[in-house]
Amino acid sequence: MNRSIIQLMPLIVSISIFSANRTELEKFNKNDFFKLYYEALEIQPNQLAQKYIADYYNTRYQCNIKITDLIYENFLETSYHEFLLMCNTQNQNDYRYGFMIGGTDYKHAVPCIFNRYDNNDYLIILDSIGCEYQKTAYEKLAAFPGTVFFLKELRQVDVVSCFVDALILLRDATRKNSTNNQYVINKLTPYLEVHARKVHEDFQIFEIKKLPDMLLKTVQYKEFFKNFFDPESEKTIYSGNKTTTINEFRNQYTIDEGFYLKINKKKPFFQTGNNYYLKIKAFKLLYYVALLWYIKNHRSILDEKDEYSIIKSAPIHFSDNSQFFDYTKRLAEIYQYITSNKIVNKNL
Repeated sequence: MNRSIIQLMPLIVSISIFSANRTELEKFNKNDFFKLYYEALEIQPNQLAQKYIADYYNTRYQCNIKITDLIYENFLETSYHEFLLMCNTQNQNDYRYGFMIGGTDYKHAVPCIFNRYDNNDYLIILDSIGCEYQKTAYEKLAAFPGTVFFLKELRQVDVVSCFVDALILLRDATRKNSTNNQYVINKLTPYLEVHARKVHEDFQIFEIKKLPDMLLKTVQYKEFFKNFFDPESEKTIYSGNKTTTINEFRNQYTIDEGFYLKINKKKPFFQTGNNYYLKIKAFKLLYYVALLWYIKNHRSILDEKDEYSIIKSAPIHFSDNSQFFDYTKRLAEIYQYITSNKIVNKNL
């Protein structure tokens, strides 16, 4: 069975400790958490859903992600002050704080990481649609008392995946290994210093030219991956709790030659070589948020189990009249088609 279908099985598997409480779960309203583009196969998590997901990642993977109300006009002063306060409570050589700009609306989310490494401060801006920072932006970023790294090139092909992209990038950039408490991406800023070029003679602002393999998982645009992947330094990456290589990981979600989706055959996303990992991940996050909502509202009856144990061991069984079941059932059908058949399905 295609691995992508296996990853979606929680949407359709009907074994659950929640079965007896099914009617309670049906009170979950997906529209309180996500904006759904049904026929376009696209989902945007709103700020409430982002907080659920960030809290889960912070607990499960020892991440440091905070969902805030930051917008570009005020993000530097507000977020950097908070970062400094947290740094003062930490005694470590490598401290990272992940946040996003613009995640409060449905326009565009930009993942950012503050990193204090070896007593130096860094700001990493990983905009999925790229940035051409002009003079006014240079002056704004110049207020940061350290080094700024940014991405210039486009890696996002569809129009809504920036929110999920930001959450996954912040997870992987701040994630720690549970066995040794070290970051999964070791020495992030030293890597960027070697693989970046200075773009302004007066300010410490650098354009990123290569990314660590773990930060290439979400890339949709095939040309970006080709430009930013360094075959000489390919390393093992994490996919869930398993390890693989970035090429093996991306091959699971890459659109094959000649494949297109009937309802979206004119969309530029569905082109040979582009990657649909974020689309599958968005639907999985909807499922996770439903579970996390249930856990939050029924903590007293769940025997103090942690969120990860519940999510891993208890897929939800929805009744046929559940508003959530109808949607997830269709998503499962759509992605079974995408990942397995890869031919036009007239029933979609």
